[in-house]
Amino acid sequence: MKLIFFLILSGTLYITNPTTDDFNFYLKQEVESRVEEDNPFTKLLIGGFFTEIIRQGIYRKDYLLFSKYTVDTSLIAAFKQGMPSQVNFIGIFGKFIPTSDISQLK
Repeated sequence: MKLIFFLILSGTLYITNPTTDDFNFYLKQEVESRVEEDNPFTKLLIGGFFTEIIRQGIYRKDYLLFSKYTVDTSLIAAFKQGMPSQVNFIGIFGKFIPTSDISQLK
């Protein structure tokens, strides 16, 4: 019974392991939600611009059942002081969990 449960859990983790495209979509939504702009077009434009800059510095380590994403934010650090040099996320069950402090990204 434990083996069946383990196999079902492992299969579910493997199937729901998010891809780099999933992470890029998540990151675009996060950036757009943090932009303090009332105009939706401007928010979309700024979100797309920063997402493209960040996309160049995304590194994914695939562990089959989950993935670790490292985002190199050194390009953005030029625009904002106090920005960490990198931010880490764990992608599991189709969700992304920050493993480093992202409060400075606001």
